[in-house]
Amino acid sequence: MDNQGRGREEISENASRSNLPVSQFAGGVEVLGRQAKKQLAQHKGEDESVKFCLQGLSGQAIVALEERLLVIKPGWQAAAAFGARVTSFYYSDINGVEVNTGLMMGVIEINTPSYQGTAGKDYWSVGKDRDPRQVTNCLPINKMMLKDQQPYLEALRVLIRAAKAGYTPSGGATQANVAPRGEAGITDELERLAALKDRGVLTEEEFDAQKRRVLGT
Repeated sequence: MDNQGRGREEISENASRSNLPVSQFAGGVEVLGRQAKKQLAQHKGEDESVKFCLQGLSGQAIVALEERLLVIKPGWQAAAAFGARVTSFYYSDINGVEVNTGLMMGVIEINTPSYQGTAGKDYWSVGKDRDPRQVTNCLPINKMMLKDQQPYLEALRVLIRAAKAGYTPSGGATQANVAPRGEAGITDELERLAALKDRGVLTEEEFDAQKRRVLGT
C-alpha cells in the first residue's frame, strides 16, 4: 500500500474512534466526497487525527482536526477547476462560528480577525467575491443538512473555547488556565459539556479534560 493509501486508512480509523453520531452530512471521513478525501490526505499531518467532518454543497467540507480546522473547497464552483482550495484555521484564532440561513440554503461561516462576519448579509444574491462556494471561510449548505450538523457545530465551539483558554483537546495546558467566572457560569458550562457527552459529541476523556478546565483543577 502506498503512503497516500495508508494515510487514508489511518484517517478512517481515527475518525471511527471519535464516538460521534454519524449522518449523511456529518460524521467521520466517510461523509466526504472523493476529492475532499484526497485533499484531506494531502493536507493532514502524520501526527494529526480527524475528530469529525461536515459535508456541504458542491463537494465542499469542513474537517476538524485536533488543533485546527480545514475548509476544503474542490472543483470549479470554488474557482479551482483542476484542484482545490484548502484553508487552515487554528482554533485559537477563530472568533466564532456563524450560521446564516435563507428559505432553502444556508452558510456556515468561520469568523476570524481576517474574516469578519456581518449581520444581515445574503451571500446568494451578491457577486462572486462573496459567493459562499468561493469564499475561503464559508461552507455552503442547504437547510436540511443543518439539523444533523448542529451537534458538531457545538463540538466545534467547545474546541474553540478550549483553545482560547489555553488547552489542547486532550486537556493539556498550553498557557495559564482560564476558567469561567462565577458559580452560574461554571454550572452552565458543565451542563453544556454534559449534554455534548450524552449526545456522543465529546468522548469520556474529552469531557473529563474539559471538566477539569472549567473547575480549574
